[in-house]
Amino acid sequence: KNGGSDGGSNGNNKSNNNSDIEGPSENMIYRNIEAAFRYLTVVRHIPPHQIILYGRSLGSGPSCYLAAKSALEGASVGGLILHSPFLSVYKVVADLNGLDLGTFGDLFHNEKRARNVRCPTLIIHGKKDEVVPFWHAPRLLAAIPPEFRAQPYYVENMGHNHIESRCREQYVKVVLNFLRMGVW
Repeated sequence: KNGGSDGGSNGNNKSNNNSDIEGPSENMIYRNIEAAFRYLTVVRHIPPHQIILYGRSLGSGPSCYLAAKSALEGASVGGLILHSPFLSVYKVVADLNGLDLGTFGDLFHNEKRARNVRCPTLIIHGKKDEVVPFWHAPRLLAAIPPEFRAQPYYVENMGHNHIESRCREQYVKVVLNFLRMGVW
């Protein structure tokens, strides 16, 4: 462990001491998605514009992060699908609809990162979601530049889970239409 402020490992530690093992963290998740992206682009030679990111719930954090990061680096991914996404972790827990306290320690700032997304983006969210309140979806959509917003799929009478299984036909139709828009 490097003892740095990011809590990350420098990759040079060969110790088997459990205290040296980095636990799960936001930064580790970002490093993992960056490693997967590097594998696809460097090893498999897939151009970034042919990569579609899909982030469901907590997965919306790293997906939104990578979509924004790739855009800022001038090689945006080809599309972003956010299924039951949230604005940030604290905004889910506190359910502060619209109130932004700028709380120290908040995780996965999707709403702030969405402003830098430069690829077509589809948001899927159940209107009866009790895990991530529905109001996160339209607010996150509004944070994405207008030219990159696809028609969202907001599902009546559905919660956080089962949209893809209980509404399979419409779900598949929406996702395929998104991909056929020239995203992929």
